[in-house]
Amino acid sequence: MAISELETVKVSALSLDPENPRAAGQVFANTEEAIAFLRPVADLNEIVTSILTNGWIEFEPLIVLRQGNIVLEGNRRLASIMLINDTKLRAKIEYKLPVVSNPQPAPDAVQVRFVDSREEARSFIAFKHINGPAKWAALAKAKYAADWVDQGVDIYEVAQMIGDNHSTIVRMINGWRVLQQAQASGFSLKDITAKRFNFSHLYTAISKPVFREHLGLKDEELVGTSVLTKNPIPASHKTELTEAMLWMYGSVPEKRQHVVKSQNPDLTQLVQVLPNPRAMAQLVETKDLKIAFEVIMPASKRFEEQLYKTVQQAERANGVASAFDPEEQSELMEQVNLLAETVKAMRGTMRAKAINAQEDDL
Repeated sequence: MAISELETVKVSALSLDPENPRAAGQVFANTEEAIAFLRPVADLNEIVTSILTNGWIEFEPLIVLRQGNIVLEGNRRLASIMLINDTKLRAKIEYKLPVVSNPQPAPDAVQVRFVDSREEARSFIAFKHINGPAKWAALAKAKYAADWVDQGVDIYEVAQMIGDNHSTIVRMINGWRVLQQAQASGFSLKDITAKRFNFSHLYTAISKPVFREHLGLKDEELVGTSVLTKNPIPASHKTELTEAMLWMYGSVPEKRQHVVKSQNPDLTQLVQVLPNPRAMAQLVETKDLKIAFEVIMPASKRFEEQLYKTVQQAERANGVASAFDPEEQSELMEQVNLLAETVKAMRGTMRAKAINAQEDDL
């Protein structure tokens, strides 16, 4: 049976989705839990304010699962109406309505379209929230796509229905698979030290050959172009997976701070450090990713980076050199003289190396 014609249903007869895709695997026990989740991630206050200010506008029907009257699409709107209409609910979750002049009432009934299964609504919901006007976070997108594939839908068809390219969907689903396995081994999103869970760190990392090999995912062609099976990390590499997750995201209970602040350069460096015993020993000892990376970074590369940084800093300082105050900053002249001597010595070393290299070529 396809999506039904428009029907009008009492708000009190509708229920929020306990398996809201935004929650990426979390199941809510009741309305209070669902709204507590939606408040920060879905900005319910914005919708509540809009309804109170402008009144309810039937711009789009809610999509409702006929069995149980569960709202599959429109949870933000339903939750906002509930907050306006239900004084007891507001008290339970300690929510206060925003103050607006001449507040408008929320509706007692709304227009809906019924479906007989989640699958019937999937294409519409996926397109709207993955590439449409009300986008989900990457983690929610990945779970939704993975669930679709698990039900036997071809990955190319999923990508087409979602409106994204095949490789992007594959990366996200594979990231979801690995995350699920990490969680089964004890990793918890609630315990991370990072401000938020950057899911892209994980699915980007497993696209790197060195990282896949570190986790025991050695078939690069399969991992790069196809969806991983469930529990893709072999039992022999679960420790490596757990360690990688802790370095990427941290753990409050284990007093482990995350070291990946950004994908570039942090994630790139961590991916190279993890398989290297000497570099990992430095990371464990110092908790400093840059120090650990220096173990595997060639000295010539370190010199190049430091030199470019020094030149840039010197140029910036020279740009404001006219602000030098001889009376108040006399000690700076000594620092400039020291810098000049250092540059002279460095140039001498580099020239000697260049001359020796030319002689070796003769």
